[in-house]
Amino acid sequence: MRFGGLVVLGLFLLAGCGVIPTLSTQEVQVLGVVEGTPESPTLLGRSLDLSGALVQDEWGQPRELLPGTAIEVQGRVEAQTLKASRVTVHSHLEGPVESVDLASASLSVLGRTVWVNANTRIYQKSAGSYTTFVLGDLRPGDWVEVSGTPDNRGNLIATYVERKQSPGQVELGGYACHLDPVGQRFDLYPGSDCASGTPFQVDYH
Repeated sequence: MRFGGLVVLGLFLLAGCGVIPTLSTQEVQVLGVVEGTPESPTLLGRSLDLSGALVQDEWGQPRELLPGTAIEVQGRVEAQTLKASRVTVHSHLEGPVESVDLASASLSVLGRTVWVNANTRIYQKSAGSYTTFVLGDLRPGDWVEVSGTPDNRGNLIATYVERKQSPGQVELGGYACHLDPVGQRFDLYPGSDCASGTPFQVDYH
């Protein structure tokens, strides 16, 4: 497959990774997945205080945090609370749903398999509110944003799936191989061996 204008994300965020230091007043930078509720979020077992935080996606756009969202937090530990000063929301995959398989609890997006389990949150946002969905509510052609834990083939165990109301920017993480500086293109593979899976050919400028 060939893509021009594809946004390639190099960050694969592992769900639940990182340990928050226990020393109070210590500055921390932590990767993890939001848990709790929208009103009382937690991260890695600690309350997450967003009252003074700048919450944005990787492109600098404001974002709302919901359980299942993969985030990077900068802030300070105060007792049992992580008081955030900056939160960056990370997504691993965004594009059209190609197929939905209820039997295997999975969907396909941009050639990647996205596995859904009991911990996966599926949403659609609208005008400051959100609706919770299940896998069976998704249809081929729906535009989704996905965060989760990748395997070595670039597939994802999803923690967060958001169905968008309209198509957005295609985002796909992977491994850049066969760089052609003259032709200004490279192959994006799902696996680190640069051999398995179907590559995307990406033009860059």
